[in-house]
Amino acid sequence: MSALSAFNRSLTSDSSITEEDITIGHNRYRANGCVNKTTNWRLIQFVDNQVISQIYRDNIFSYARILILCLILGMLLAVLLSATLTRSILKLCRQIDTLNVQNDEQIDEKACGSNQELRKLVASFNHLNQRLGTSLQQNYQIQLAEQKMRIQMLQFQINHHFLYNTLNVIRSLANIHNVPQIETISLCMSDLLRYNLERFPVALLEEELAQIRRYMTIQDIRFPGKLSFDINISPDYLKMQVPAFLLQPLVENSVEHGFDNRETDCYISISSQTRDDGLHIFVADNGNGICPAVLERLNCECLQEIPEKTQEGSHHSIGLQNVRQRIRSHFGVSYGLTIESREGEGTIIDLLLPAIPS
Repeated sequence: MSALSAFNRSLTSDSSITEEDITIGHNRYRANGCVNKTTNWRLIQFVDNQVISQIYRDNIFSYARILILCLILGMLLAVLLSATLTRSILKLCRQIDTLNVQNDEQIDEKACGSNQELRKLVASFNHLNQRLGTSLQQNYQIQLAEQKMRIQMLQFQINHHFLYNTLNVIRSLANIHNVPQIETISLCMSDLLRYNLERFPVALLEEELAQIRRYMTIQDIRFPGKLSFDINISPDYLKMQVPAFLLQPLVENSVEHGFDNRETDCYISISSQTRDDGLHIFVADNGNGICPAVLERLNCECLQEIPEKTQEGSHHSIGLQNVRQRIRSHFGVSYGLTIESREGEGTIIDLLLPAIPS
């Protein structure tokens, strides 16, 4: 009481609330006091510090229990969510493992439930799977075409030494009997055969042009005065590597189909032009041209990602498809050929290749 009396005397009406720690023996108390200005009463409150400390400890324990409970609930919720997500992922993995790409099967988005992120992932996977399937089919068709050509080349190679020897004999006999046309044909045929057997699957562009000159020389001897041609290719691209037999099928189409009912004034031009998208090589003739229906079909076939089975007997289309497939196999699907033609005026075949100067 003497300690509280001393604290009471320290209160003044000018101060608001006064706080003081009072120690009595081994106990400590917290005293708060103020003077009521209206009644001039002195109000004093004192509490044992042990009670306050106990209240603090009780509050800390309560907060700790609440924190632990929240952690446990959070872990249970995380396990639940993880199990739900893992179950959907495992289900997707099983579908992916059993997916049959050859039948163009796709993953059902319903397997993801209401998870929008997984739905987007499945949609992207299906799109990628479709693109991969298309790419595999393209590669298969290209490899099949190359394999067929290799088989043809192996067939051509049978007894080729006998053919060379026979042509050399014909050439010698023509030289002995002074028949220069036969000698020229024999020489050109020998070079044509040697080129066809040795230059596969790639050749230089200048070698392709030399092959065209040999072919046109033979045709000129067969049909005197019927055919004329010129070659205007930029020298910068003569050493460029291209698929072998790139130009000869196109020139053959012009001779066999474009000029089949004409005897004179048959003209073929081979030229080049560099543009932003690459190197354009034009094979043009002033032949019969192509009717609109056939022209549309040929251009559609040349733009197809996966070549369809060509109609039986359509040798013209087979040659174009073969050239297109080998261009894309060597340079990529961004390259190929297009055809422009008018009946009675002629045809222009535009080969698009990458501009790779030598």
